[in-house]
Parts: sequence; C-alpha cells; structure tokens
Amino acid sequence: MSALLRRATPALLPVYLYLCLAAFASLAHAAFLNFDNCLDPATITSNPLQLQWIPLALDAKFQRESPYRLDVTIYGNVSGQQVQGVYPGPNDPSWQNEKDTFGKIQDIGSSGNYSTLLADFKTLQYSAYNAKAAKFCPAVVNGTCPLGPYFHANDTDPSTLPAFVISHDFGSAYTFASLAATVRVISGDVGAPDLACVSANITPDLGPTITGLITWLPATILIVKGLATLAAAIWSPWGSSDIFRWSSNYGRDEDQLRLVTPGFGDCLQYIQFVTLTGALSLQYPGFYQPAVSQTSWSLLLFNESYVSHGNGTQSLIDGVYKYNGTYGMTAMSQLIGMTSIEDIWACMAIWLLVIAGIVVLLCQLGFLTRWIYRTATNTTEEDLRQKNLPFTLGNMIRLLFNYFILPIVALSLFQLVIAPTSPTSVVVCAVLLLVIMILAAAWILRTIFTTKPRTYLFDDMPTVLLYGPLYNTYSDSAAPFALVPVFITFMRAVALGAVQPSGIGQIIVLAICEVILILTLNGFRPFQNQTSMNAYHTFFAAVRLVAVLLSIAFVTSLGVSESSKGWIGYAILLLHACVLVFGFFLNSLQTIIEVVARSLGVAGDAQTGAIRGSILNLRMLKMRGDTHGNTGERGRGTRGSMMSDAAILQDGDGGGYGRVSGGRSRSLSASSQQLLNQAGGRSGTMGANSAHRLSAFGDFSSVSPGGAELGMSPSQVDADGFAYDNGAAMRNGNGNGVLADKKEAELLQHTQTFYRPPRVRRTTLELGAAIGGAVAPGTKTRKSGSGSSDSPYHDSPTADFPSPVVGATQHNRSESYEPGSFAGYPGRDSSSPAPAYFQSREENSSENVGGVVSPRPDYAVREVDQYYRGAALSDLPTRKLKTGPADPTGPAASARGWVK
Repeated sequence: MSALLRRATPALLPVYLYLCLAAFASLAHAAFLNFDNCLDPATITSNPLQLQWIPLALDAKFQRESPYRLDVTIYGNVSGQQVQGVYPGPNDPSWQNEKDTFGKIQDIGSSGNYSTLLADFKTLQYSAYNAKAAKFCPAVVNGTCPLGPYFHANDTDPSTLPAFVISHDFGSAYTFASLAATVRVISGDVGAPDLACVSANITPDLGPTITGLITWLPATILIVKGLATLAAAIWSPWGSSDIFRWSSNYGRDEDQLRLVTPGFGDCLQYIQFVTLTGALSLQYPGFYQPAVSQTSWSLLLFNESYVSHGNGTQSLIDGVYKYNGTYGMTAMSQLIGMTSIEDIWACMAIWLLVIAGIVVLLCQLGFLTRWIYRTATNTTEEDLRQKNLPFTLGNMIRLLFNYFILPIVALSLFQLVIAPTSPTSVVVCAVLLLVIMILAAAWILRTIFTTKPRTYLFDDMPTVLLYGPLYNTYSDSAAPFALVPVFITFMRAVALGAVQPSGIGQIIVLAICEVILILTLNGFRPFQNQTSMNAYHTFFAAVRLVAVLLSIAFVTSLGVSESSKGWIGYAILLLHACVLVFGFFLNSLQTIIEVVARSLGVAGDAQTGAIRGSILNLRMLKMRGDTHGNTGERGRGTRGSMMSDAAILQDGDGGGYGRVSGGRSRSLSASSQQLLNQAGGRSGTMGANSAHRLSAFGDFSSVSPGGAELGMSPSQVDADGFAYDNGAAMRNGNGNGVLADKKEAELLQHTQTFYRPPRVRRTTLELGAAIGGAVAPGTKTRKSGSGSSDSPYHDSPTADFPSPVVGATQHNRSESYEPGSFAGYPGRDSSSPAPAYFQSREENSSENVGGVVSPRPDYAVREVDQYYRGAALSDLPTRKLKTGPADPTGPAASARGWVK
C-alpha cells in the first residue's frame, strides 16, 4: 500500500497544509476527548523503545450543518529508535540535522515507501468513512518531517506539541450516534511497522430535537401520571374530594388502588434509576451518558455551581461532547454543566430544601384557609389540630422516602467518597442528612412493626396521614413490607454512590437488589390482587435487572468492541423507554379514560353506583349491554358468586343479579324475588319454564317473558321482561285493565327493573260489603279460622271469603294456582297471576303430624347429639361438652404447662 504512494504527486501538498493550519487554528475551541493507544503492547513496552508516535491529546470538531465536516487532531510526541544505536541526548545537534534520521519519522523510509496515514470511522458495525491511504508528513502540523522528539514541549499544553490531522465531510449529522474512529500511521521503513494507532469515540451533538425529546418525554409522562393519579383519587366513583382521604388512600378500596397505582412516586423513582445507572464507573458508548444526563432534573441536579462558584463546564464544544473523569458521577456532572464534582451534593440538597419549604408553606396555607373559612361560616365540623402536624410531616415523609430517597442517599455517600477534595462544611452537611434519613427510616419502620392491631395503621386518620405514604397501597397484613423497598433503595444508593471506585462492584450490588426485590414481591405479595401491582413491580424489577446485567458489557477490562457496546446501549435505552411508555404512560391514559367514562355514566349501577373492575378489559366490554339491553355474552347466565355481598346489591351485568328464574339466585333467600314475580331473564336469553323449590316455600311457577304461562297480558309485563302483579286493576266488561286510582298509576309509572312499588292496602270494610257482610278491622286473627283474612291487599288471595259467584270454589292453598282459579273474586280475573305462597307452620309436614303440632326445633342441639346414645357428656367428670370443629365425643383438651 505504501508503494502506491512512492510516486504520489506533490499537488496535494497545499491542501494538506491548509487542513493542518485550519485544525491548528481551532485548537482553542476544540474538544479534548478520551482515547486509547491501540499500538501493539509489545511495541509500547519494547526495550530499547521502538520508534513510535506517543499520543497525548485528541481534539475534534464537527460542523452542525452541511457538509458536516469532521476534523480530528491528534497531539503527541516522537520517541524511540528504528535501528540499534546510542540514543542522543536532548541537546545533541543531531536532532537539528535533517539528514540525520536516527530516532525520527521520515517521509520516505528505508524501503523507499512513504510513511502512510490510515483512518477508519464506524458507527456500530457500519463503516461511515474508510479513508484511503495518504501521506503522513503533509498531515503534520506544528512540525516537519523528518519529525523527531520535542524534548522541551509541555505535555499539558498541546499547542507546544506536534500533531497530525484527519478531515472528512460526512454528509450527515449522525445524531444520537457515536463515531468509533481508528487512526493508524505506518512507517516507510523495511517491514512497515506501525508508528501510531489511536482509537476514540466521537459523539456529535444530539441536536435540539433529540435533546428535547429525551428531556421532556419522561417529564411529560411523569406529569401525566401525576394528573391521572390525582383525577382517580378525587373523581373516580371510589374517590373523595377530601384532601386528607385521597392523599392518604384512606379506606384503600381495591378499585381505587387499582386506579392510583403505579403512582407518581413509582414513575419518578424509575427515571432516577435510569439517570443514576448512567453514572456508573463504566465505559459507556459515546451517546449513552449524554442521553441519560438529560433527565438529571429527576435528581435535582442542574447547571449550578453553589460550592465552587465557577462558570460551569461546557460539555458540548464545536459540535462534539467532551466529558472526562475518574468516576462515572464526575462525567455526569460535566455533562450536566457543573464546574466541579463538589457541586453535586450541594445542588441536590439546596433544591430539596426549596421543595420541602414550598410543601410546608402550601400545607400551612391550606390549613389557614380552612380555618378562616370555618371561622367565617361558624362551622366546627372537625378539629384541624389533629391533622395539621401529621399531614405536614406525612408530606415530608412522602417527599424524602417516596420521591427522593435514592438521590439523597446515593449523592450523600458519593460526597463521602470525594471528601478529601471537598470542603469540610459540605461533608458535614452530607453526613447529617444521611444520619437523619437513617434514623427517620428506623423510627418509622419500628412504629409500623410494633403497632398492634395492624388495622390501627389503616383506620386511624392521623396515623395514616403521618406514616401512610410508606404502606397505604399494601393489604392489611402487609404493612411491614414497607421495610423491603426502603432497604432495597438504600442498597441501590450504596452501589450508586459509595461503590463508585469499582464499576463491576456496582453492577453486582444492583443485580442482587433486583433479585431480592423480585423474590420478596412474589413471596409476600403485599399488594391486593385487583391492583396488579405485584405484577407491575415484578416487571419493573425484571427490566432493571436485565439492564444491569447488560451493562456488564461496558466494563473496561472486558474489551468489548464499540459496535457491540453501541447495540447494547440502544437496547438498554429501549427497555427503559418501553417501561415508561407502556408501564406508566399507557396506564395513565387508561386511568384518565376510565375516570372520564365513569363520570359520564359508563358502567354505572342504579344500586351500587359503579360496576367493579376496569371498564377497558375484554371481559367488561363483552358484558356491556347493547342498545336493546342485550349483553355481549348471549345465552349465558351470571357467573357471579352466591356469597358475594357486592353482587347481591347489584342489578347485574345485563341479566340481573339475584333473579330466580333462568339463573341461580345470588341470595339463599328468594322470597323478595318471588314476591316481585320476576321473569326468567331478558327477552330471548333464558328459558321460560323454570321451577324453583326452596325450603319453606311451596310451588312456584316462573313467568315467561311474555307472561303467557300465568295468563298475563302484555301490558302487565315490563319492557325489560319482568312481570308485575297488577292485581289492583279493576277489570271492566271488555277485559281491559283500568287502574283503580291515580295514586296507584303514579306508583306503577315509577316501577324499576328490580323494584315493585308497595301494594295499596284494600279497604277491609268495602271488601266485606262486597261479599255480603262488614268485617271490622282487627277483630280476627290469622289463626281465627276460615273467615279470617291474612292478606288484606287488593291482589292477595281471597280464598278465605265465600265466593259470590255460583260454581266458584274456594281456593286451596296447598294446590298450585292455575289461571282462572280466581274467577269471580273482586279484583281478580282469569288472567291474574298466582302470588307467592309461604307454607305455614301448621302445614309443615315435619311439625304437624296427625293434627298435633310439635314444638319448634331447638337449633342449639347439635346433630351429633342425635347419634350419641350414651350419658350426657356434661355429666361425665372427665369429659366436657365441646363446640369446636374437633371430635365432640373425644376428651376435652386442657391447657397444661411444659413441665407437667
């Protein structure tokens, strides 16, 4: 390759000189980057030292507009010798003699070939620019060939050192990418040994679009999550407008917790984790740390230098990011714009005090406003003095332990790591804040562990306001689980702050923390199942664990290629973005949609106010009724549990909870439903004929949706398919039902699906006159014989009165009612349905044997006593009557001491 340059024309010499002068002129504004000397270690450590270029600094300049020119300048010095011989001293005149080439880089080597410059730029595994072989000497600035050592140059001042430059127009901004540059210089001597090899990552400016997206997308997701949580806590059907209740999740309704979790604090802590894991002491891809540093606002770190009082650090110079530091936290501070690492803790602490002061001020202003209002309106509905201090301190606990515990502990511990180079006052304040956090956590967790009973932690309002932020999303028995996230967060902070000198140590501790969190979450399951928070936090911890394990590739000693590290960096950022978008943002949108939809009446219930569960899942969408009242699951009855109290109180999900015909009853007592004469179900959904025989009830005949089975007219059947006994309607000669009065007509107009208005009590005297005699109210009892009326209503059976119609027989209550059995009675015609019938005690076959009424059964007598034929257990001296689930005939257990 060098042979091709042997006959190269000198026409390109002015071009090279122009490029070198342009690069040297921009030295004052160029960015110094980290680089690696990629020469063969055998060459670097050879003795005597082989002739080579020793790189000392690397500058880069990238234009932000077309043609996107990149200029790379590598400063260094020449050392070593190409042949055996005595190495002259620094003042030897041979160094000034151009004809003497000992220890110098020549333009044309001993083999007759030119010294050659090669350059290769890659992004990931793609080649952005592979420079053709070019002469080395024309690219040299601040020196000429033959190029010897500069003995009197200052290594800390690159302007006194020789350098060479590589330039190229890339034609693209390469935003959110890194250029892995490798530059080599090959000698023209025999064997063509390498004279120089330098590799570096060059990260162009992310640009305003990418920077704004990375900065504001997490912030927007966090704000939306906060608004969704606030809306669900206040305006959901299970929320409350009382700030003390919604801020503390008082009552902890399952659906309410489902809407407010994962909350604002969970999202903020995840963003903090992403930012701090970008400050580990690892060798990241060039774009990774500039990207995650855009979310430093979550750590309360800004471009401020409160301790060093400097002007800040410009990490973006000439279109290239420049950051350098021993620790990952140092590089992060430079990317943020701080002057020195001693400004990190002070910036966080000052902004934390500002936020805490604002929170306290707002709390006191709120209480003052409420006090003024109560004084002006002369109301004393509650005592604010019992809530002021707990509410204010509870917000401080929420601020310190739910929102900023990770940056507080991590940055305080890092301040101790750099204590030798920091002011004493800053170190003392960091230790004081750390001690306050540890003591406060110990006191709060001790209170949670020692409080008995546990319900006091959830039912006492001052206690919930004060300590609730740590456990108010857990189930009743899982309040002590608050220790686990606090302990895990402390351990994460130790890894992120105190273990900064060892990158691999940080990875190990962080991985252990996530494994412990996953195991404890699935072992204790502290959250209620309906909230799905156990799954949410397990998913978050699993993603964090994967991201930490992938970060192993960034350990410097492993020597992973830049292309591989680039792909891994993108994968980690993609995982975090998926968590923020799918785990928090979409969850927030779902919460907002559900709250708005429920406020507009979706999934409402006339009796309970709201149907439980999310209205956006597939099952709920199937159960929603159409415009005709039919459910999505046609031909299927309710699947609710009979023991569900909530289900007993609800109408149902389209088919009606609690119905007897066509589906199983929600309650073991069906008397109210039989009295309502409910139909078997919605039209076309259930079978019409379904007889139910329950204990203490006689025979019932179910009513079909059309009412045909009981001979009812369509006007007596509700539009929803439920029949109502309209026995108070007096029939005219044409058979049309005419309501007796306006009052009853109004009652029937307001009839609801599961509600039957009270039947109008008939006038006893008028009824007696209609059958030929007056009956005085209260003169007969239920058991006074056949002439008594035990149902003094218009629609009750009148079998106890003689029939005024010839041929009509008295009704026998032991028989099933048939259509026409009430023909001839006042208020009844052949189409009237049969009312509910309850068996009397006298008719009960178990109590009425041979006309002799047996005494009521004694339910205190156990079934086992009927089988035991021996002496009474209580009469035996060594036996006691027991009522527990154990063997009642066995010997009674007595509590005895361990000694006996």
